[in-house]
Amino acid sequence: MGGAVNFHVLYGQGDLATVTGVVTDSTKAVIVGVTVTIRNTDTNIEHTMATNEDGYFTITELPPGPYELTASKPGFNRYRESNIVLETGQQLKNDIELKLGSRGDERHGGGRAPEHAGRRH
Repeated sequence: MGGAVNFHVLYGQGDLATVTGVVTDSTKAVIVGVTVTIRNTDTNIEHTMATNEDGYFTITELPPGPYELTASKPGFNRYRESNIVLETGQQLKNDIELKLGSRGDERHGGGRAPEHAGRRH
């Protein structure tokens, strides 16, 4: 008869959001190897990656919902942006500027509601 069917995919690929950007310092020089994490504040599920050799990051397959974005690297203040709301299929470009400083210092970005987040097509 029938076997068990596993449904692991909750969203189709077109339903998921993407966050991308470049991390620079105050002189606009790109920063390689920054740890960038986006966390769904409803589920606490995190997605983490490091910026590439050009300072870019792209985090894909994010279900719609509320998020917090952080970026950190030793020698720089930690960056945190709360109240980001991702919509179905959204591609959010969110560039980050890290300031020189100690790890304990933190810089906060402004939150983004869907109507202000800006879509790229």
